[in-house]
Amino acid sequence: MKICSGLIEEETEKIWDFTFGNGPQNLPTSIMMKPEYVRDKFYNESPMEDYTLATTLLRPAPVMAFKGIMDIPGAPETDKIPRVYVKTGKDHLFEPVLQEVMLALWPPAHTFLLPDSDHSAFFSQPQELYQFLLQAASSLSP
Repeated sequence: MKICSGLIEEETEKIWDFTFGNGPQNLPTSIMMKPEYVRDKFYNESPMEDYTLATTLLRPAPVMAFKGIMDIPGAPETDKIPRVYVKTGKDHLFEPVLQEVMLALWPPAHTFLLPDSDHSAFFSQPQELYQFLLQAASSLSP
């Protein structure tokens, strides 16, 4: 979260709506992307009908779920869990450069690239994502 917030901090208040359920003097309780940015940030390559449906299902995310996440101590067992990452080439929320930073900090066992996918690969490239998930599952099976 620190990495993400540091790289996109200047856009935070521009594109996100915050709810302060515990008062304005406290941390926000939820966050939701402003409607005018949703298409570009989440669904820029997705079919219009998927985008339309998805926007009816979007809900605010609880901020407290992320509070203190960077303070959780690392554990050696964590690195024993094989991870895969699906890199999305046309992602406007976590652009490829940011994805590379995240990958460098915690390298996965396998990385798959969807060069024409937006942030929502399940809409923009569902068949390709499905194939990668099958490959990932079979490569990680004992």
